[in-house]
Amino acid sequence: MMGRLQRFARDWQEKPDVIEANGSDLLEDAPGFEKPTGSRLTNYFFRVADGLAIHYQRRVFSSLRALHVMAILMGLVFLVYSEFDGPDYMVLVFLAMFFAGVALYLVGSNHEWHRTLFNGYGLGWRLSDVYGVKEVSHTGSLAGMRAWTLMLPEKELGIVVLSNGSNTAARNAVMQSIKYGYLPAGQRDWVAVYEELAEQDVIGSVAPRHLAFAGNQDETMTSIRLDSGPQAAKLLKDDEVDVVVLTPV
Repeated sequence: MMGRLQRFARDWQEKPDVIEANGSDLLEDAPGFEKPTGSRLTNYFFRVADGLAIHYQRRVFSSLRALHVMAILMGLVFLVYSEFDGPDYMVLVFLAMFFAGVALYLVGSNHEWHRTLFNGYGLGWRLSDVYGVKEVSHTGSLAGMRAWTLMLPEKELGIVVLSNGSNTAARNAVMQSIKYGYLPAGQRDWVAVYEELAEQDVIGSVAPRHLAFAGNQDETMTSIRLDSGPQAAKLLKDDEVDVVVLTPV
């Protein structure tokens, strides 16, 4: 984490022109009323990270296109040489493109073109795609307090939920209810749907407990696989659950 922050700070100082050209401004079309304390600083950090992310994304895509073109040409050269008795110098052409690809990979790796500042968690903001709409959000939890700040830049919408209590589910319910009211897909109460199906005898019943997992898991999913996952499975087994419906929230 500290190494990534150091690289970010270095790029911040070395690439002001890149940030100016590529970074997005969250407050560009904001209404004229007084901005909350810290909003301009947050917007500035967002613009820096966004500009650098776009810069490195373009470099990665350019290198990938170059590698794919070279791979196709190498395949054609090999096909002509092996199947149609091509001239011997085609072997040198094949090797030259191979080593050119290796050189491109080494240059990109050395300059860290592959880095991403917005890979799920950037400068404290969680980024996600919700029905094709970009969502920028962050939650906070302390003893006796729950908070959630969420922005949908394309909808020019910002939502802040502050809860004077420790009920995370209540905070989530309030935020999701407001958010989905502004999205084209709307919101559907799936618990109510399944309870109605149970009343119609389409299904047996709805389980008394509903489980959820935090989305900010590491790549190995170790905690779910070895800890919370087996515990959740035991609870479902104790409730004699036959079918589990998984849904992202």
